[in-house]
Amino acid sequence: MTWAGVLGRLKWATGFLALGLMIGVLGSGCDWIHQSFMNSIPFKGNPKGNPDIYVYLGVDGLSYYTTQELLKQGAFPGDYHLSKFITMFPGTSDASWTRMMHTEKLGGYEIEYYSPRTDSIHNEGLGGLAKHIMPALTDGMSFEAKYLSAFDYRANGYLHAANAYSNTDVSLADTIDNLFVMIGGRSQTQSVFSAYLLEFDVMGHMRSGADVAKALHTLANRIAKFKRDHPERRYHFTIFSDHGMNFTQIKGEKLIHFGDELEKVGVKSVKSLGDPATQTVPAAVAIEHTRVTYVALHTVPSMASEVAVRVAKIPSVDMAIAKLTTPDADPRASGLNVASNPIEWYAIFGDSTRQLYFGFDPATDEYYLPRAQNYARFDLTLNFAEGEAFKVLKDTELFSLTKHQIYPDLFFRARTALAPIGAEYPADVMVSFRPMFAEIGFTLPGKDDIASSGFHGAMEKYATLGTLLTDERDLPDAVRSDNLFELFPKLREHTRRFVDLIPGDPNASL
Repeated sequence: MTWAGVLGRLKWATGFLALGLMIGVLGSGCDWIHQSFMNSIPFKGNPKGNPDIYVYLGVDGLSYYTTQELLKQGAFPGDYHLSKFITMFPGTSDASWTRMMHTEKLGGYEIEYYSPRTDSIHNEGLGGLAKHIMPALTDGMSFEAKYLSAFDYRANGYLHAANAYSNTDVSLADTIDNLFVMIGGRSQTQSVFSAYLLEFDVMGHMRSGADVAKALHTLANRIAKFKRDHPERRYHFTIFSDHGMNFTQIKGEKLIHFGDELEKVGVKSVKSLGDPATQTVPAAVAIEHTRVTYVALHTVPSMASEVAVRVAKIPSVDMAIAKLTTPDADPRASGLNVASNPIEWYAIFGDSTRQLYFGFDPATDEYYLPRAQNYARFDLTLNFAEGEAFKVLKDTELFSLTKHQIYPDLFFRARTALAPIGAEYPADVMVSFRPMFAEIGFTLPGKDDIASSGFHGAMEKYATLGTLLTDERDLPDAVRSDNLFELFPKLREHTRRFVDLIPGDPNASL
């Protein structure tokens, strides 16, 4: 069966289910009719009551480089400012939007995840994959991630996600048309509006960089036209995205089942870790949900380093990140005046060995970087004074050193990838792929090369750097996506209307 055929069956099933629920659940049906009726009543507000309107568009998968090139070509006329939007690692949609919007935690980084409480994988296989396109049918029966509830507008109909994959151009046209109608209506009574746009990510995976650029140019033109058509108010637009897109087509043997690769380096690929006390060989649960350039591994914490160093021997692996229980050297033994706060230790493995390790003190927001490590491997130069065993850098200093490198904001992103920020059950080992490799994730009958035109998730810059574009305020040249609400407090307060906000990493601010 082709991909279109699979989508067709899923659309039929969801459509039938939605119809049954609307017929059987009278209350929900009445709500739907009432909403349609209320949204059709023409209403004009007084522009003097809200002369400035702030519009925030969350555009899934929009690369910094795509936006940068369009700005050079004259798109987005006006006083717009562009910043490199450095997403979390792994840069994958559900986890990134959840963390950025401070919404209710996911189980893991994807719909499919491993729970140590049940020692099992949840939402595994095509059933879990299907939830990507299943709609919100009622308040009590929704397959949508919680972050979608943080936006005023997120879909152009019940089957929006399925249509976005089966006919992306038509879906995008409907989305943009509906978006600007809704902005025009909502701005009569409110000063802040937010929306989520899915189709750009779909194009990145299934089409080309040129197609994404063309779509973004269309959006830019509609924004400019909307402003011209509504001179009675001042509209301020901000576009932000959840990750980058490498626009590298990967097919054939470069699409790998990571579980098979684990076995080749002596790590048993399992779906349950069992009793850690009886485990005698390294084992790991690999979450192979969809086509991305990272893999989350769960293992017994005491074996995380051993699993990571073995994984670093796999040809497709660029780096593997794990926590360390003890460092090779203690900064206190080197004469540093270190506070008594516990220091967290992390290691990055690559090229069949451990490349570097570092410490982090949450109380002081400082990183401890030992001498004689392979920093050049990660596009970083650190100059140590004679006899200096550790360099101690504030988070802001390390961000400045790494924000424009091949692996942007390497140390913060490596550390927080293993923390329960946005994910209830973070990985014990996080793997980032080399360019030209990706996890195959799912297979469909007769169509294994679907969604193989572009990827994201890895630590490298093309998969990482999303867009932050605004005419609301000035921007630094690079920012963390974790700090979106600090940069745009109006969006934060508006989001509170829809969801309860949960704290992010306490050391994310720059």
